[in-house]
Amino acid sequence: MVCPKCSAVIQEESNFCPNCGTKCFNKPVDSREQLQPNSDGKKHCRNCNKEIREGTLCKKCLRKLNQEQLTKAERKQKNDKMDNIGCLFACFGICPIIVGVIFMFSIGFKIGLIIAGIGVLLFLPWLLTRGSVCPACQRRKTMQRVHSELVGTRDTYVKETRKVYQRRKNGQYKFGTDADYMEYEVDVPATEYFYDVTYQCSKCGHKEIQRESKVQKN
Repeated sequence: MVCPKCSAVIQEESNFCPNCGTKCFNKPVDSREQLQPNSDGKKHCRNCNKEIREGTLCKKCLRKLNQEQLTKAERKQKNDKMDNIGCLFACFGICPIIVGVIFMFSIGFKIGLIIAGIGVLLFLPWLLTRGSVCPACQRRKTMQRVHSELVGTRDTYVKETRKVYQRRKNGQYKFGTDADYMEYEVDVPATEYFYDVTYQCSKCGHKEIQRESKVQKN
């Protein structure tokens, strides 16, 4: 619960604000979404009471607080910021990886490996910040697979590589380090299964259905 006068966060069962002494009524936590300006006409952070221009938290508190304490708009703002930072690191990481691979085959393997390793380290923030986001509450990595229903099938073909080994004069197959065989591709009959998969947010209960497919050889 938030104090309507000083915007301090207080416990739900409290009737008075411990910061300013104002009498408070028990309101749902979602009332933080629409923070009213103080008597001076300016908006203040609901956590540290610092003056802000938009939202309900200042930049310092937005970085500091847990995702569970943020409103939907604040979670979206934080997610967008994380995505932008991850994409920026990914762009800087691709170049050293390409240069490192080129150096491995031209100048030196060790030098190229070190440069490519630096690129991989720069690429890691993008991999760590990825993840599904609930469209209802904007929480990351809370969508869980709860149900799957088969809705249809389709006959198809998949490519399969086969090998034909040559025979020796004595009739035995010729196996060895040399590539003494022929490779060719064949179309193998298969079935494609279509599923309607239901995902549910573990925090807010939001559900959504996604169409997925799986191919299996007959």
